[in-house]
Amino acid sequence: MQKNSKIVILGAKGQLGSAINRILIEQEYTEILTPNTSELDLRDEESVNKYFVKNNPKYVFFCAAYIGGIEFKKQHPAEIFINNMKMILNVFEAARKNNVSRMIYVATALVYPNDVAIPTSEKMIREIVPCGPDSPYTLVKFSGLKLCEYYQQQYGCDFFTVIPCNFFGPNAPFEGTKAGVIPSLIRKMYEAKNTNLEQVEVWGTGNVGRDFLGVDDVADACIYAINNYKDNKPLNIGSGKEITIKTAAEIIKEVVGYQGELFFDKDKPEGRKHMLLDTKILGDIGWKPKRTFEESVKIAFEWYRSL
Repeated sequence: MQKNSKIVILGAKGQLGSAINRILIEQEYTEILTPNTSELDLRDEESVNKYFVKNNPKYVFFCAAYIGGIEFKKQHPAEIFINNMKMILNVFEAARKNNVSRMIYVATALVYPNDVAIPTSEKMIREIVPCGPDSPYTLVKFSGLKLCEYYQQQYGCDFFTVIPCNFFGPNAPFEGTKAGVIPSLIRKMYEAKNTNLEQVEVWGTGNVGRDFLGVDDVADACIYAINNYKDNKPLNIGSGKEITIKTAAEIIKEVVGYQGELFFDKDKPEGRKHMLLDTKILGDIGWKPKRTFEESVKIAFEWYRSL
C-alpha cells in the first residue's frame, strides 16, 4: 500500500478495526475510511454498493463481524449466521465490482476441526463438521474463507484470509454475553477487587489451552500481511505459544491486583481443549509479536480502567 492509498476498514469501531486504524495512522497512512454502522450497513446490499462506488477504496480490511461470547452464541445462532453471511456476500461483490486492489478477510481459528494436530498449520483446513455453540459462526466464517479462494479462482480478485488466534484489548466488549474470556476476567477481578469480593468464578476447569495475542499485535500483523504476504492462501496469526486459562487467570489476577481466590466451575462450558496456531509462514515473511501476554493484559486493563 502507498501512504496515500485509499483504505477502508470495515468494523473500524470494533477492537481489531480500531487497532488497525490506530497503527495505520501511526505509520502515516493518510486516506483511511472508517465508516460506522449509521453510514454503512454491511447487511444492506444497496448501502454497500453505493459506499464502494462513491469512495472507490483500493484496499479493504474486512474486520466486521457479528459475534459474542459462549452464551450469546447459544442464544442467537440464526442471527449470527444470517448477519455475517449478508455482510460477507455484500462486501465481496462490491469489492469485486469496484476493482479493489487487495482485501484482507478476518476469519477465526474455529474454522479448524477439533481433532487437528497442535500447533495447527494452514494446511490443516479441511471439511468442517460444525457442532456446539460455535457452529453458526464457524460455518459462516469458513464460507468467507472459501469465497476468497473462489473469487481469486473465477475473477482473479486479490482477496485473502487471515486466521487470528484469540485476541483482546482496547475496544473489546468487557461486559455482557459478547465479552470474551480475557476481557471478562479482567472486569470480574477488577470489580471483585473494588468490592472486596473473596472469590471470582472462572468458567471450566482452567486446563484448556489457548493462543492469545493483544489486539495491537494482531492489527500490526494484518497490516504487515497486506503489504508483504504474496499469496492468497489463508494465513495464521498467533503468538506461537499456548497458555492455559488457569495461567491466564493468574496473570490477570496479578496485573489487576486482586487478592481473593479463583474458583474454577467445572460445570460451565469451556470449549475446545487446545487451540494453538502454527505461525511459521507469518514468521517466514518477517513478522513476530511485539508484546508478551502479560504486557497485553496490562494494556487492556489500563484501557478498561480508564472508562
